[in-house]
Amino acid sequence: NLADEASKQDTVDKLAEANGYFKKKGWGDIGLIVFDTLTKAMSGKDQNSVEDTSSVFETTDLLKEVGVTASVVFVHHNNKSGSGPRGSSNIMAAPDTVLSVAKKEARMVDSEKCEIIELSVFMARAIDDTQTYDFAMRSVELGVNNQGIMDIAPVLTLLKSRQEQPTVSEDK
Repeated sequence: NLADEASKQDTVDKLAEANGYFKKKGWGDIGLIVFDTLTKAMSGKDQNSVEDTSSVFETTDLLKEVGVTASVVFVHHNNKSGSGPRGSSNIMAAPDTVLSVAKKEARMVDSEKCEIIELSVFMARAIDDTQTYDFAMRSVELGVNNQGIMDIAPVLTLLKSRQEQPTVSEDK
């Protein structure tokens, strides 16, 4: 529970320890940390509260303080209209980047029916925002695991390049 100070610090300490272990093994730093979902990461707290969401997002600052340089992703859901994330306005204000992922209608790509995933930049501090990217998602069989189950991985291929739109700079 990243909204609870003791739990948040315990999580940060464990991630710092794991990062140190990876470096010691020669694997380099942890590159990505994903909290799925924001609501689950703040159990018992209110996603509509600026105070509660700020407490959760503070985790990224604490990770930096202990030397963890990984990108941190909080998975969250859009509001009913799909116009942005549900909950506190802080959910759009605190992160450096807010992305939206949506499933579109499947279509044929290179003679294969593929799910189409759309990635849109809702807001970004350091990159051009209002960009949209489409990806074809295919399932690739990796082989049978120890439990006798076929492991399958999604593979995403960019379908269309960045749509040129006006750049939004941080000073606007």
